[in-house]
Amino acid sequence: MKKKPQQEILKELFSYIFNDNTPSVKLRKMDGDRRAHITKKLELNFPTQLKSASRTYTNNLATITLVQRFISDQLKIDDQPFLNFVDRIQSIYRRLKKSDDIDVPVEDTEHFNTITEEILAIYKLPSNVFFSSMKATVMYIFEICDIGKAPDEQNIKKPKPLSSTPLFEGLE
Repeated sequence: MKKKPQQEILKELFSYIFNDNTPSVKLRKMDGDRRAHITKKLELNFPTQLKSASRTYTNNLATITLVQRFISDQLKIDDQPFLNFVDRIQSIYRRLKKSDDIDVPVEDTEHFNTITEEILAIYKLPSNVFFSSMKATVMYIFEICDIGKAPDEQNIKKPKPLSSTPLFEGLE
């Protein structure tokens, strides 16, 4: 099977988002586990901007849910393009946070916009067309704990990060 380049996968993601006809009110519904996880994640990462971060998350939730669906389906086919994409986001995040770790609080909602703009520039995608979809993708990467401080409470079920594969697993 021929590997798809990251830019092709991103175009498929955007096509999926743009062509989905699910009513946004349905996409904004969250089960209790997801709501608890996101609430805790936002509290940990935006202690002084919680209201703004919650509003940003709520405004993007329908698209974030579409991103979640698409990535879940694609990971069953080939996870490497998304692991490469997550690595790119993590590199930008570590540089913004001046940290060698991804598990540090985001603190500023503007970081989502900065990462989004940089990713769009890297892949030469027009911001005026793809900004909101890419921002939702970056926020989904945040939700699954591939960037930002992760909740560590036992009673909160959190999604498994894409980058959580043990070091060198599957290599000979």
